[in-house]
Amino acid sequence: MTTAIISSFEPDKGLVRVVVAGALAEVPLRVCGSDKAVVARLSRGQHIRFNLVQDRNGQGCAIDVAPF
Repeated sequence: MTTAIISSFEPDKGLVRVVVAGALAEVPLRVCGSDKAVVARLSRGQHIRFNLVQDRNGQGCAIDVAPF
């Protein structure tokens, strides 16, 4: 699993901006399916874990998002 810190969430686009552990830059991360509701309940600065997969279009997507 990958770990990161939430910096912002755009629910209308299904994007969460995170700072991945060990990285300095903020990166956008697409959140899939029911994980959007999980991320919407979390607050800025909260640590999360997630798995990265490819969707049907070959784009990267976060699944199994969970706080820790």
